Amino acid sequence: MTDEAGSNRTRYRKITEKGSVPRMGRVKVGDELRTLRIAAKLTQIELGNRCGCSGTRISRLENGEATPDVALVMKILDVLETPPDQAKILIRQARDANDRGWWKTSNMPEREAAFAELEAEARRLRVFSLMFIPGLLQTAAYMALRYADKEAAMPVDDEAAIAGRRERQKILDRDDSPTKYAVVLDESVIRRRTAPPDVQAEQLEHLIEAAAHPNVNLRILPFGAVLGYESAPLNSFYIFDIGNAPQVVVVETETKELHVTASERILRYQAMFDRVSRACLTPEESIELIRGVDT
Repeated sequence: MTDEAGSNRTRYRKITEKGSVPRMGRVKVGDELRTLRIAAKLTQIELGNRCGCSGTRISRLENGEATPDVALVMKILDVLETPPDQAKILIRQARDANDRGWWKTSNMPEREAAFAELEAEARRLRVFSLMFIPGLLQTAAYMALRYADKEAAMPVDDEAAIAGRRERQKILDRDDSPTKYAVVLDESVIRRRTAPPDVQAEQLEHLIEAAAHPNVNLRILPFGAVLGYESAPLNSFYIFDIGNAPQVVVVETETKELHVTASERILRYQAMFDRVSRACLTPEESIELIRGVDT
């Protein structure tokens, strides 16, 4: 592992430990500014002197420890003679990192907010689900049933939780770089009666509609899939690809989510996703299977 990669991972861990969810926007801006500074062969102190601030302030900005000051970012980009198109993107990213995400001002549960922040930053999301339809593909009626199960679900404001989850789903339809979404569902997910017939039928139809999106790749791992002697995943999990920042894996458990950031552990989940993907039906075969489910 390179020093730079180790620095990135250490920085991510520090940020994650400060709150329930990582501040990936700050990390992304800081990484880009560091790359530009190094390419210009300037130290943090030298860049700070040219921008009228301390090297410590530059360091905190590059490490994602401070919310990006847009004026300072613009000054840095000017000093480093950054090409206009690249500068425009970085300035927009700095402004985005300054904004309070919609999930921060909603009453949605903390677990929902954690997913919302990761999804907002993700350029690609891979999901393996063993039990339920993933949240980004759920209908409102299906969501309501999940939150109505008070013995299994944590106490939450159902209305706020459903509204938050529906807002999260917009990342698949946004005009500006919709998230690439690859989903592998175990066949039991579509066959198990997890909702009344009318809700189940509506949910399966919604899956078919969602699969028509060009950025959505939905496939089913059939009961008869041949994995040989290889292990199948033990849990549902999510792999987030977040710009130049480290990948993040979220593993579902009954009461909380496990956030995995160590690269050697992330590789295991990537291998597991690739393994089940190879054994899946094609997207076209998956849709035909969903159409044939008796609700």
